[in-house]
Order: sequence, then structure tokens, then C-alpha cells
Amino acid sequence: MGARRLPAWLAILLALVPLAAAGGTGAGGDPVVRVPVAGTGAAARDAALRQALAMALVRRTGDRTVTEREAVRAALARAAAYVRAYRYLREPPPSAGEAAGATEPAGEAPPLALEVRLDGEALERLVAGLGLAVWPRPAPALLAWVVVDEGGRRTLLTDAASARLAAPMREAAAARGIPLLLPLGDVEDLARVEVADVWGGFWDRVLAASARYAPAAVLLGRVRATRGGVWQGRWTVRVGEGAPVAWEAETPELDAQLAAAVDTAVDVMAARLTRPPAALPEGAVMVLVEGVASLEAYARVLEALGRLPGVTSLQVAAAEGTRLRLQVQARGGRPALAEALAGADLLEPVAEAPPAAGVDLHLRLRP
Repeated sequence: MGARRLPAWLAILLALVPLAAAGGTGAGGDPVVRVPVAGTGAAARDAALRQALAMALVRRTGDRTVTEREAVRAALARAAAYVRAYRYLREPPPSAGEAAGATEPAGEAPPLALEVRLDGEALERLVAGLGLAVWPRPAPALLAWVVVDEGGRRTLLTDAASARLAAPMREAAAARGIPLLLPLGDVEDLARVEVADVWGGFWDRVLAASARYAPAAVLLGRVRATRGGVWQGRWTVRVGEGAPVAWEAETPELDAQLAAAVDTAVDVMAARLTRPPAALPEGAVMVLVEGVASLEAYARVLEALGRLPGVTSLQVAAAEGTRLRLQVQARGGRPALAEALAGADLLEPVAEAPPAAGVDLHLRLRP
């Protein structure tokens, strides 16, 4: 639906159809992402759709560098193929400012956003076809025990009392596809662990207090402001029973310190907890390619198809003049192969004529 310009009446109707909350999951497990958009024109919309797909891939894989891969960039170029629906909104997305009670300046309209419902099944085929490691489901949780020292006063961030300070941490975790937990700070927590235990890095007491939350990983941090106005942090993350990973950091802002700590912790979690998705079943796809007029073209077609994500084997079934028939084995069968081909520069679908009998995909070699 998002792949072409909509009639005005249909765009209005679509805007009335409720989608799931931003960053959540819509009907049938479809990811829903909200992104800023510069306007309602085609170029701005397409850029926002690419950003939405990129955000969904980062959340599914936990890898903040996933969009740097060549195959992923090719998928982003055709982001509309992974979109079920979208709508424009004049609503500010949840943010640290909102959590702190910030409001829009009087007389100014909220920024325009595009709320995008992606095709969850197509997204899963994409990550499987590209061999990307993904979070298990449900996504693993990170529990953060953090003490902030402001002018000698040390405060443990808790779920109920630290909404403003915790907002950048929650946003960083959500952007990577996992939930962030903070201790409740109730009687049970206080009976097991004190602020001094977190500040001193006493893991035995912290892990004992963490058991009730059943997290996949525990982040322990102490942050203080120096006289020069710099925030210094000392952090350690422990994933399951694995060896802890420790680091130190300095930032000019507290929000940046807290968000960066979560990002680093999630990097460690992703390296240890993400796994390749369940392999898609292989299927045979009969491909007919037009315009193969030379030995060089023949070799280019075989190389292009053989390099596609998910293709495990191919063989020539017949050569008829400038037409080449190939039997291709691909994980995910025809749907996955068609998606992979959509990002290929060398081959394009032939849409003006129905495919010949027994042909699953009808393609043309680009000049």
C-alpha cells in the first residue's frame, strides 16, 4: 500500500485505521515503527519507509551496525516491499522529554511522523535469507542497577522513582529490540542490596537481588559528575553465567552516559544471545531469463543468481535462443527468491506478459 501514491480519500481513510503503539507489534506480529518525516511527498515518504525498515532490522537483530551491510542496504532501497500500511500523524512520539513532562511550545504543531506497519513474515524471510542472527523470542531482558552521584548524593535508579533519568536508557534498549528493567526498590530489594553494594560493585548481593526479575543480563553501573562538569561512568555487564565485561566512559551529559552504557551492554548481549533464525525450507524455483544473447551474458546471469542470499544451488534446464531456463534451489522458495531479486541490479521482472508454463519467475537481463 505504501509503494505508490494514494488517492486523497484513501489516505484519509488509512489515517483513521488504528495501528499498534509506536515501536510495538501490530496484528499478526507485524512490527510497527514510528519515524519522523519531512513531509507528505513521495521522496520524504520513501526516506521514512527506509528508516522504518532499518529500525525494525536493528530491533530484530540487536545489531546497530546491521544497515552497513551491502545486502541490507539493497533491501532498504526497496523498503516499500516490506510495508503493509502506513499513516501520517501529528503526535509527538514517546521520548525522554515527554517522560520528564515536557510539552510542545505554545502555538507550534507537533512534528509530522509516519507510523509504519511492516510485513512481519516478509521481514523474517529477509533476515533468514541474509543469514542475520536475531534475538530469541521473547526478547531477552536487561536489568540495570545504576547509582548516580550528584554532588555527593547517591541515588539508585528505580522503576517507579526514576522515570526522567531512566528514559534515555529505556529508549536505547527499545531501539535495539529488548526490554530494560530497573529494580523496583521495594522492601524485598532493600533487604537484599543497598546503594553501597551497587556503588562498590558487590556482584554476589546484586545477583541475589536480581534473581526475582529473571533477566538475561545484568548491568551494574556507577556514575558521578566531576568538578569539570564531565560525567564519569564505571560499568560492568554480565550475561547469564558468562564472564563479566567492564568498561569506563566519560560524557558531557548524563543522558548520553546512560544511553551509551545500555548500547554497550546490548552489544555484549547480542554477541552472546542472538542466533541465526530457523532455516527457511528450501524450494525449487523455475526461472526464465530473457535477453541472454552471449556467453558473457550467460556467465553474468549465473553469477548474479548464484550470489543471491538464500540460493543453495542452480542448474541450467534449457537454453532457447536468448532465453535461459534455470532450476534454482532457494531457501524460502519463490517468495524469498523474488525478494532477493528485487534488490539485484542485473535482472528485472517481466511484467507485461504472463510467464510460460512451468515458470515461477520471468526475468529480463538488463542491458
